[in-house]
Amino acid sequence: MKSKITLLKSCVLLALLQVPAAGFASNSEAHLVSNSKNSFPAIASIASQIVTQPQSAAACLGESAQFTVVADVTGSAVYSWQKNGVLLSNGGAISGADTPTLTITNITANDAAAYRCMIVDLSGAQYTNDAYLNTTIAPINDVTTCLNVTSFIQAEAQGAYTQYQWYASASADSNTGGTLIANANASSYSPAVNNAGTTYYYVEAYPASYQCAKVTSNVVAFTVTASAAGTVSDNEFICPGETVVVTLTGYNGTIQWQQSLDGLNNWQDVTGGTGATTGSYTTPALVSSTYYRAQVTSNSCGVVYSDTVGITVSGVFVWIGADNTDWNTADNWSCSMVPTKEQHVIIPSFPAYQPVITGATALAKSLTIDEGASVTVTTGATLNVSKDVSVDDGATLLIQNNAALVQDDEVNNSGLVVVKKNSNPLFRLDYTMWSSPVSGQPIGTFSPFTVSTRFYTYDGASDQYATLADLTQNFEPATAYLIRMPNSITGTATGGYYDGTDTHSYQGNFTGTPHNGTINVTPNTLGNRYMAVGNPYPSPISVKEFFEQNAGVLDSLSGFYMWRKKNDGAVSTYCTLTMAGLVANAATSETTGEDTEGYMYGGQDQSMYYDINDDNANWMISAGQGFIVRAKEDATGQLTFNNSMRRAAAAGGNQSFFKGAQNNAATASRLWVNIKGAGSFSQTAIAYIDGATTGLDYGYDGARLTDNGSTELYTTVANKNLAIQARPAFTSSDVVAMGYKAIAAGEFTIALDHFDGVFAQGQDVFIKDNLLNATHNLSEGAYTFTTDAGTFANRFEILYMPQQALDTNEFAFDANSVIVYQKDGVVNITSGTAIMNNVTVYDISGRKLYGQSDINNTNATISGLKIQQEVIIVEINTEKGRVAKKIIL
Repeated sequence: MKSKITLLKSCVLLALLQVPAAGFASNSEAHLVSNSKNSFPAIASIASQIVTQPQSAAACLGESAQFTVVADVTGSAVYSWQKNGVLLSNGGAISGADTPTLTITNITANDAAAYRCMIVDLSGAQYTNDAYLNTTIAPINDVTTCLNVTSFIQAEAQGAYTQYQWYASASADSNTGGTLIANANASSYSPAVNNAGTTYYYVEAYPASYQCAKVTSNVVAFTVTASAAGTVSDNEFICPGETVVVTLTGYNGTIQWQQSLDGLNNWQDVTGGTGATTGSYTTPALVSSTYYRAQVTSNSCGVVYSDTVGITVSGVFVWIGADNTDWNTADNWSCSMVPTKEQHVIIPSFPAYQPVITGATALAKSLTIDEGASVTVTTGATLNVSKDVSVDDGATLLIQNNAALVQDDEVNNSGLVVVKKNSNPLFRLDYTMWSSPVSGQPIGTFSPFTVSTRFYTYDGASDQYATLADLTQNFEPATAYLIRMPNSITGTATGGYYDGTDTHSYQGNFTGTPHNGTINVTPNTLGNRYMAVGNPYPSPISVKEFFEQNAGVLDSLSGFYMWRKKNDGAVSTYCTLTMAGLVANAATSETTGEDTEGYMYGGQDQSMYYDINDDNANWMISAGQGFIVRAKEDATGQLTFNNSMRRAAAAGGNQSFFKGAQNNAATASRLWVNIKGAGSFSQTAIAYIDGATTGLDYGYDGARLTDNGSTELYTTVANKNLAIQARPAFTSSDVVAMGYKAIAAGEFTIALDHFDGVFAQGQDVFIKDNLLNATHNLSEGAYTFTTDAGTFANRFEILYMPQQALDTNEFAFDANSVIVYQKDGVVNITSGTAIMNNVTVYDISGRKLYGQSDINNTNATISGLKIQQEVIIVEINTEKGRVAKKIIL
């Protein structure tokens, strides 16, 4: 509707019309009409006529306030003030209602309003902007939202510098006495939406610094609607492999079940099971704990989620021993399932049957053995625990000889275990190099019947063994100790063992906390850099892993050197092991009797310590074994043992201190060659392996750890004497240089000990004697020769093709071609390929002591010389020439 104001030009006459309330838009028009019947619209731009707008004001109750307008008027002007669009008149608390300044005295709460002035002059009528006395606030509407959907209550207040304070009300009926909400000082407020229900709020508004003039809104109902996700079923506890039905009731919308491993993150739609989009979901067989929730989609509140339901798959299996002692019988466990590495295992004391591990490997995530309970790991069996082993006081964990405890993680164990380890059958004065698999084992009590002065440590600076002074100290981790066999078996000096005629396998009992995790040893840089270390675990360790992980620490020609001998200086103390094979340090026994020559050279048949058809990835050093290695001259880092080296026990428990797993295809062609004579023995090995070279190969080629005064047979590469030499894949044209050291002159034999690969399939092996220019087929039997005492680096070669007959006339004959030595009072003379005519013996003064002619042989003997110990000269006359040799009788 349009209103019109008509003004007569000839006089100033104010026609007061009903005008819109303050604060609302108007399309009213004002017209000035002349008596000449000409009319024209009033000036449209009111703002351009008002110089100063009235300003909002604030005052406390009982005080006064004024509003003033300054206008640029044409002629006389009429001022008319309005309150909320209603014309004011003078009287009472109101004065100046028809002047540029409106005054209000003795202000009450009802005076809070919007005020404006209409100005009429000859140019037309104009309104000022609204100015507010104190604060006004419009009614606020109630708010409804969904659970977890943020919403706001919005207040609309007018006034100068308006301030807000929100309150929580106890009811819908009172906007006084509510609880002040801290920091809720804006025109809008967002209540919490995480719980369904209705809460009530109101707001106070007031001009800044004039709380005396505050106004209060109506009470607002803020309603959070109940979730449409419904109610989910309860949490459950199950055994591995079971299924569960989870349900949802009271929901509104469509369902999609979701799953998570931790119940917090990475929620995904379920996989497997049945009923994924229904109110009843059946899970697949569960092997690990899983959390579920329902995603419910509805039209009113969008997507909402149910509470989470947790399905806990038992991570703890308890031994109940219902049937027998077998660890691997399912009915002996609380969930009727044999534990895996996913379950913690507890062994209580109450079952009559306590667990025994045989055959299949026993698994556990962790193992706790309660007081009074016991676990026994039998020979050939393995207990594999991912994490820690805890043995309570009064509980027992027994790891029998050649059984194993293997652990995966770097964790600390607690409590005491017993690890048994049998020595090789040895004589009373023989030694074993031991290394403890536990911490806390005193050295002296480990072998109480050993003479107290026969416990040794290895001194790397002097390369000698030093007597251990304090036998109360414990074994150090990964450290080898040389300990002599007990002086007697029972503590009494009787029997064949005490007399030195029988062997005995000593059972060492290690009691302490089992070692686990990384154990480092500082490399020895003194002397010849040898160091006595040992397997620190109650399980075997991998030979290959040890070599490969310590490549920056070990010398390029280092092997494992293990003490293997009867107490005899004529036999090398140490056998040698590399990734190419093991070389024995004593002759192997040809019979089963303990008094055979093989035992006299260093114990029982050593062929039991390797499997000729075995892959070196499965070769192991057993628990309790100490050994010697050699450090690099510029070794970096630490010599390291860690859990990745650990292995399960050998099948059947047939493992002394070194053993390879069985039933693997041959991966190399190898031959072992023995030298024997003058009461001594030595062995060397040649291994043809893919990937090896004709140079020096770390971990495969191995130098011998030699003893003073022992015979030695070796092959040579790059001027290095090797006990074990690895070479590339076999070719029959290969030639291997071989040398030896003899501790005394005499007759020796060289023979094949054993072989595999192509040599087991008929490939012949020849030995060439460069001194005698003779070739012999070792595949057909041993080669016998005589030698002086000393070292002979180039006398022999190993060949694989027969040599053509050599022209012996071209063979150089000199003093080195003749061997003269004494044995058992008999002088032995060998002239190689030269036929001897006669032999004459002189003393040092040139007096003839003996003569023999018409020999016609390459060998001769002289006996019955009636002389004391002295130097003699033997003159040998052969078809190739005459030579003289000097020997000491």
